[in-house]
Amino acid sequence: MHPPPNQFMVIEQEDADGHAAILAAGRDPYAMVGVLAVPLVGRLGGLYLILLLAFIDIGLGQNVMIPTGPPAWGAFLPARGAISGC
Repeated sequence: MHPPPNQFMVIEQEDADGHAAILAAGRDPYAMVGVLAVPLVGRLGGLYLILLLAFIDIGLGQNVMIPTGPPAWGAFLPARGAISGC
């Protein structure tokens, strides 16, 4: 029988900088999408676009609980490196 998966990320003090870089790797691409989208769709539309993309990326594209594993198209989204690095 396999042990249960580690569901919580515990950050030790000596690893804090590495974890901050990993989290920034998942955050910064969406910030750039927002910066580029705001002139086209407005501030509220840019916020909705960022939230939509993040939910699609992390919720569907990186979901390891899908029986066949994460979909192949998830490798091209920004959170793949951040999620697999945790």
